[in-house]
Amino acid sequence: MKKFRVALTILLAVSLLFVAACSDPKPTPTEPSASVAVTETVKETVKETESAPVVIDKLKVAYVPSMDVELILDTTEPLKQLLIDELANHNFDVKEVVITVGTSFEAVGEAISAGSADIGFGSAAIYITYDDEVDLLLTATRLDFDRQGTDPMTWNGSIATRDAERQTTGYPGLIYAGPSEYGQMLAAKVAKGETLTWEELDGARWAVASPTSNAGYLYPALWLKNNYGKMITDLTTVIPGTAYPQMFAQAANETIDVFVCYADGRGSYVEQWSKEFGRENAIEEDVQVIGVTDWIANDVVIGSETSDVMLLPGFRQAFCDAMIAIAKTPAGSEAISIFSHVGYFPGKDSDYDPMRAVQDIIKAID
Repeated sequence: MKKFRVALTILLAVSLLFVAACSDPKPTPTEPSASVAVTETVKETVKETESAPVVIDKLKVAYVPSMDVELILDTTEPLKQLLIDELANHNFDVKEVVITVGTSFEAVGEAISAGSADIGFGSAAIYITYDDEVDLLLTATRLDFDRQGTDPMTWNGSIATRDAERQTTGYPGLIYAGPSEYGQMLAAKVAKGETLTWEELDGARWAVASPTSNAGYLYPALWLKNNYGKMITDLTTVIPGTAYPQMFAQAANETIDVFVCYADGRGSYVEQWSKEFGRENAIEEDVQVIGVTDWIANDVVIGSETSDVMLLPGFRQAFCDAMIAIAKTPAGSEAISIFSHVGYFPGKDSDYDPMRAVQDIIKAID
């Protein structure tokens, strides 16, 4: 009887467990709390806000009058749509791009400074003049040379050529000695590694360009100042205001001993040197480099520090990225080629220190 009760108790316990297992109720669904609903709404709102493009009604771009105004406007016309399209990739919806050409270099600088223009394209000098009032965005690039350095002998032996695989933000000016007896004497001393004295340079007949020319006057003047503490005006014999073609002709005729020009200047007169000027030797043999100037920075792209557009968060970087990308496209490359620009690199203020020193020379001339 006792065994029967135990068995019955065990059977009842097992039955209860079986029933409980088979009748597992589904949990009662609960409504999401108010705090969860609000959080999801905020997330959606933030997401929509972040993806909404920033609308810019008008982007105003100004160019300095470096050449014929209509030529600049016609050539840069494609930049309008290129900028609109590329800036859209950076979440800026630009409705209109207006491109103008200033009446003077100073007028463009003043417009950028005052905020009546957003972006300016111009020479390094315009940035140096207004560097306390404008923002350096980009430096234009050109094809780099196949050699670098301030050692004159680096630039002798052959004519400097451009390297299609590399870009540079500037170039040096060169001081050349021509084929005259005195010019060859100077070149021979440099070839031996000797440093020319001021007296030796002052004994030469020089030809220089106008005082506004970087490679033809200003940077050679800075070279004289840095190395000898002298100015071009201190030289005994100087033919001023000479155009580059005249310099090479005068050198070939041996009426001058020393002249100044841009780094690949000799390459522009290879055929003339023998055919027109009647020289027997190749130009790189007759015309030797005896001095290398400081780096002459290329053109700049500057931005206003006060215009509403340039103060938009992220726009400065977006514009820089857009121009760099545009320059790599066929249409963009064609639009900027009129200025001999190949592309753009982020601007570096210290690259313009030599230009600041040149400004002191300009003031001394004035």
